[in-house]
Parts: sequence; structure tokens; C-alpha cells
Amino acid sequence: MREKPRTYLEIGKNYLQVVQIQKGSPLFRRTYETGIKQLKSDQLRTYLRCLPKKVTKLSLVLPSNRIYLRTFYFPAVRRRKLESMLALQFPAGLPLDQDQLNVSYYVECPRQGGLLAIALAVACAELDYFLEICQDAGFIVETIIPAPLLYYFAGRKKTVGSNPSLFLEYDETGQHFVYTHEGILYLRSAAPEADLAMELKHTLSYIKETYYPPQEVGIYANGSYLSDQEQLESLSSSHNLRCTADFWRAAPRVEQALKGKDFLYNTPEQLKLRTKKVNYLILCLGILLILVNMLTLSLKLKTREQLLTKLKGTQEEIRPIAQGINEKREEYRLLQEELEFIKRELKSYNSYLPWLKEFSRYLPSGVIMEQISLKDDKLALFSGKYSSAVEVMDCLQHSPYLTDLSFIGSIMTEQDGERFKIVGMLRDEIK
Repeated sequence: MREKPRTYLEIGKNYLQVVQIQKGSPLFRRTYETGIKQLKSDQLRTYLRCLPKKVTKLSLVLPSNRIYLRTFYFPAVRRRKLESMLALQFPAGLPLDQDQLNVSYYVECPRQGGLLAIALAVACAELDYFLEICQDAGFIVETIIPAPLLYYFAGRKKTVGSNPSLFLEYDETGQHFVYTHEGILYLRSAAPEADLAMELKHTLSYIKETYYPPQEVGIYANGSYLSDQEQLESLSSSHNLRCTADFWRAAPRVEQALKGKDFLYNTPEQLKLRTKKVNYLILCLGILLILVNMLTLSLKLKTREQLLTKLKGTQEEIRPIAQGINEKREEYRLLQEELEFIKRELKSYNSYLPWLKEFSRYLPSGVIMEQISLKDDKLALFSGKYSSAVEVMDCLQHSPYLTDLSFIGSIMTEQDGERFKIVGMLRDEIK
């Protein structure tokens, strides 16, 4: 896939620089003598029409004199705690309140370990003004790059071993110095018309007094190593230094390093956009959740409907079986009732049988027993007919199991005998 060109716009106090890069090589670089105060949106459109590749999106580069910068080196600290530490240490001493600043951090791990943090800040009012100009001109700002990071990334790539090194990058916008050594980072810029040799001398003096390098500082000017004093003295004027602006090649790497952490990330528009995205995401998740619930409910209803249909079919299949079972249950119930009746009859028969034997043992021959009724330990009724009712009474009184016998009612005399009714008590159960 063909790589798209990247366009960079640097707006300084008295200049405007436009750079377009593709595959790490500059396609276009031009500086205009139009500062931030004089720049209008129609002028910006005119300048950007000169680009070899038309663009609607660009990256805004903030010059060094618009950036508040401090470097921190932490020998032993976890990355997740670093930002909270920087938030406490960095804003202290800055000329603006924290709510007036847009802050960004770049963090890397040096070779000797620990964490090196470059803390950067820009005034919110100035940044909003830059963004407004680009927006009015019809261009979308994708990223915001602090120019000092460009010089640092360009110099870092050329660092040899762990020796202290000072990198000088020069272009029409100024003289830029980057000093690095074992977790130490120092960046400064000077005006393009300043005496380069004098600026270099002051920079080296500051580095030696502040950072105490253990050996001679190696000096690189626009990527070339200055090996002797004669070469250094030749820098008496910035015009003696070839203007290559090779540091622009580092711009894509800086963009990648600051992805999601640059100044643009904290602008009100981006905050609104992120809030909108979050709200949109919440809305989408809510809709998705509703759809999932609806789908789940639909599947459950469909499953239940299928189960109900299956149950109905099964019910039709088992209905004749259930009906047959109910009929068998009714037959079984009737049999149970009949069996209970038989049991009761047998029990009654078994309870009367010994007494009938006892009566037959003592009753005279020829007695007609019409009814005999026993209840618990009583002879509730014994009725019958015989030629002499008194003789029947006398015979029964000889039984050891019958006591307190007596006639009830009248003895009825008939042609074939006397009809009688006797009651009494049963002494014990007959063995």
C-alpha cells in the first residue's frame, strides 16, 4: 500500500514553515516571513496550495520559544506512577497556572535503566489560536508536535555509544541544541541571526557547569561531527553552517511516540470528541445489549414454543394411555373396596364363629336361632324360638363365658314354641 505524505506546519513569531514528507524524505520545505500575528486563514490556504500533494489534514509543530520544557530522570520508578509525580513537579515554577496550560509528556527508558521524562507545556490560549487558524482555513489538525522533540529524536538517532554528545540543528527558524548523556537531556534554541559560535560556547559552558560530563563533549552539526577547533571556530556565523533541516525526517517517529499523548489529546475539542465517542460507545453498547436481550428472549420464546408444540404432541400420544391408566385405577379402587368389604365380613365372621360354637354347645337341640348380635363385651341380642324359653335360659347360664343373662321384652307363645329375646354380658374372649 502506498504511503501517504505527511504535512507539517510550524508557526513562529515571525515565520511560517511548511514541510511535506513521504517515506522519510522531504518532498517540500518552504519558510514564509509571516508570523502568527499576521497570518490569516486565506494566506494559509494559499501557502498550502503550493504543496506537491494536496492535503486536508496536517500536523501542527509548535516552535521551541512557545514551549515550556523540563526533563526529569527517575532511576527507579514505575511508569504508572510517573505521570502523577510529573503532575506535581512539572507545573511548579511555570509562569502560568495549571488550568491555563496544556501539558504533554514523553517517556523513554535509557540504556542505563530508569525512566527519562520530557515534560512539555504550552499556553492553552496560544494553542487554541493556532488551532482556530487551521480550522478557519479548512484544515484538520491530526497531531501537535513540540519542535524540541524533533531535534531530540534527530540527535538521539545519531548518538554514538554512551559518550556525552551535543547536537546542533540549524535551519531558517533558529539554532537548536540537544545534549544527551546517560539519562541527562538538555534542549535549547537560539534565534537564527545569533552568533552561532558564541551560542555554542555558552551552551557548552552551561553543560559543563551543570551536568559535569566525564569526558569531552562530542559536537555534531546537522549530522556532521566537528572534530577539531578549527571547525568549531568556522561557526563564527550561522551562514557558515549548511542548512539541511534533516531533523524533519524524525517527525513521523515523534508523531508515533506521542500518539494519544500529544497536546491535541487535551484540547477542549478533543475532550468533547472523546466524550461524544464515549457516549456513542455507551449508546452502541446499550443498543447491542438490548438487541442481545431481544435475541435471547426471542430464542427462549422460540425454544419454549417448540417445547410446547412437542409437549402437545406428546400429550396427544399419552392421552389414551392416561385414560387407560385412569380406568385401571378405577377398577383397582373398586377391587380395593370389595376387598375391604370381604375383610370386614371375614373379620365379623371370625369374631362370631367362636360364640356361635359356644351357643351351640349349651343350647338344647331344636332351638331356632333367628338373630345373634355381639357388641364389644356385650351380648346385644339373641333371639330365637323353642318349646321352652326358660329352658334355653337355663342352658345358656351354664356357659362360663355368658353372664348377666336376662330376657328383654315379653316371651311370645306360639303354636310351635315360645319366641324369646335374651341379652347379657360376654366375660372373656373365647380362646
